[in-house]
Amino acid sequence: MPTITSNITRVSKAILTNIFAGLAPKAYMRYTHETGRGLQEEGSGDITTYFFQCYEDYLRYLDLTDDSIKDYLNNKVLLEYGPGDLPGMALIFYAKGANKVYCVDRFPLLSFSAFNSEALQTIIDKLSPDEQQRAKNCFKEFGNPGSGLKPECIEYITHKKGLSQLDQAIDLIYSRAVLEHVNSLPETFQDMYRALKPSGIALHKVDLKSHGLHQENPLDFLTWPDYLWNIMYCNKGVPNRYRIDKYRKVIGQTAFKIELLEAVEECDEETAQKIKPKLAKKFSDISIVDLKWLSFWMRVKKR
Repeated sequence: MPTITSNITRVSKAILTNIFAGLAPKAYMRYTHETGRGLQEEGSGDITTYFFQCYEDYLRYLDLTDDSIKDYLNNKVLLEYGPGDLPGMALIFYAKGANKVYCVDRFPLLSFSAFNSEALQTIIDKLSPDEQQRAKNCFKEFGNPGSGLKPECIEYITHKKGLSQLDQAIDLIYSRAVLEHVNSLPETFQDMYRALKPSGIALHKVDLKSHGLHQENPLDFLTWPDYLWNIMYCNKGVPNRYRIDKYRKVIGQTAFKIELLEAVEECDEETAQKIKPKLAKKFSDISIVDLKWLSFWMRVKKR
């Protein structure tokens, strides 16, 4: 069980690093070696496997196949929230036929390091010959990932709130383990709604877990008072702690039509019941059923 001393040390370190992240976000990213993917990769091959697994997931939740994706993407413009330092998913979708992919992030993470360039090349090598030609053409120097991206093919946008600020320009928005990090869920959904063309689709996988910030119970990171959580973490992009009930409410406020809302992971009822009396005030009204949700897929459509 954490001691008072260990909690004081944790809070002090968290506040100091949060100030650091707020004052010098680029330096903080370099200091923490943040990639935006939330996983520890061993090599470029592991990363490309991850991106193609994500691609298969997106196909499944869009009710598409690899054979039908080209027709679906034809003349479509896509938007990815939180791509991190490596535009692997954007490259795959562009190679598969998207007209353009926008990538928006809170932090200036994009990097064409030797490792990332190798990973992009590995992605290209796994594509069909026609797809390889499209992928190679999205770089400033044909076929050279280290030369950077042509903005008319894949364009990065950095915004302090992670917003695209686009207006009826997008056919499909997607993200994976990103929405749980945004500062304002209502503003992000408003940005999505504004960016999408009529009948546009937004597809997201959301991870509601602590991302390593719990101590004993996987939900005990929900016991911190809101004011303290904010001064410890608001500049770092750590979980915003919104639960599934908040997502339902915000979706309703933006007039999206819910096409899919599916739990992927849930904790057991005993874990949820044990932490329920200790929850911070903002979570006091949440039901046990909603509290148990640890990750989910969501597909919404602009009315």
